[in-house]
Amino acid sequence: VGASTGNWASQLIDEGYASKIVSFEPLSNSYRVLKSRCSEFPNWECHNFAIGDVIGQTSLNISKNNESSSVSKILNTHIEAFPESQIVREETIEIKTIDNFLENRPELKGNIFAKVDVQGFEKKVLMGASYSLDRISILQLEMGLEALYHDDLLFSDWLKHLKDLKFHPLYIQNAFSHQETKKLLQVDCIFINESFGKS
Repeated sequence: VGASTGNWASQLIDEGYASKIVSFEPLSNSYRVLKSRCSEFPNWECHNFAIGDVIGQTSLNISKNNESSSVSKILNTHIEAFPESQIVREETIEIKTIDNFLENRPELKGNIFAKVDVQGFEKKVLMGASYSLDRISILQLEMGLEALYHDDLLFSDWLKHLKDLKFHPLYIQNAFSHQETKKLLQVDCIFINESFGKS
């Protein structure tokens, strides 16, 4: 979710992964690159819409650096840390939910690894997956140590929230630091569903 141009999935394929990949990317110019890469791998499909907590249309805030773009409003703390994240335009996009998508895809039964990189919109993505969380075995999220987007849920709050959803931390790594001070601002975290591996 938030596939950008597909670098992460492409790396998995290069390392030998051959199972199903489903990518979602709402930004039109990033999606064009993603779609071209998907066409080269039969088990990789992509969709040109955002994932959130509603079905309809919304506005995407597009940064000078495409990968900082978000449905959420970017805060000055982010722009100060990385000036390339400054918003340059908006784009009207489609938005759907994981629940809605999986309801129409019964063949994707479960044991899903969900990588969510949506720049401060992660909480809304999970709100739209309330009926599908039992199909997700492993969840990867980007979490802020400081607020970088409006209504951003911070790291300590995420730990409690995901514990309530029966997801427990498995791995944490650095994700994003202040360009000049090198202060750590975001981490990538992998969580495991407590029911994973149980009969």
